[in-house]
Amino acid sequence: MNTLPAQSGIRVGLSVEGHAGYTPGAITAASLSYSYDDGATWTQAPTEQRDGKWAAVLDNTGVSGKQVTTRATLTDANGNAVTQTIKRAYDVR
Repeated sequence: MNTLPAQSGIRVGLSVEGHAGYTPGAITAASLSYSYDDGATWTQAPTEQRDGKWAAVLDNTGVSGKQVTTRATLTDANGNAVTQTIKRAYDVR
């Protein structure tokens, strides 16, 4: 249903895959911002790395019924980076 609850502490995994012929190095930096107004304003989510896996921690408290746009930036050990914005990535229930 592509929804998340209106609460804090929601962990969202961050990962990347390479295009054909490229295998990305280990992720060395990751960030995720989210917006409730289609990207007019952004909130930076804290990120954390555990056992080589990255995650962002979201706080959707008090925004039930809103649609969320996300923007993630990931950098690998080879110095390559990608930024992806997803408009209306999920709804808050």
